Amino acid sequence: MVSYQVVENVSRVLIEGDMTIYTASEIKTPLWEAVQAAPVVEVDLSQVAELDSAGLQLLVLIKKHLPDGSKVTFVNHSQVVIDVIELMQLAAYFNDPLVLSGRSTLN
Repeated sequence: MVSYQVVENVSRVLIEGDMTIYTASEIKTPLWEAVQAAPVVEVDLSQVAELDSAGLQLLVLIKKHLPDGSKVTFVNHSQVVIDVIELMQLAAYFNDPLVLSGRSTLN
C-alpha cells in the first residue's frame, strides 16, 4: 500500500507491506503519482516487509525517471531493504542516508 501527503512542495510517501513481483504492479501507479505530486519527494521505506528484484526495480525506476527538477530521497529503510541494497551493492547508486547493518565489511 502506498500513501502520501504533500506539505509545502514535499511529497512524503509511505510504502507499507511487500514490494515484490506479486505487488509491484499495484504499487507502481500510486507510487508514481506520489512522486509527481511535488518537486521534492521523501519515500519512507520503514514499513517495507519484503523486497525482491521487482520492488527494487520500482525504486530504481523512480530514481532514474524523476521529472526534471525533482529530487527523491529514500529514508527509514527497513532491515529487508537494507539487506537487498547491501546484497546488490546499490548504496552508492541511491546515495541516501542509510544505516548499514553490522554485517557489512569494508574491503
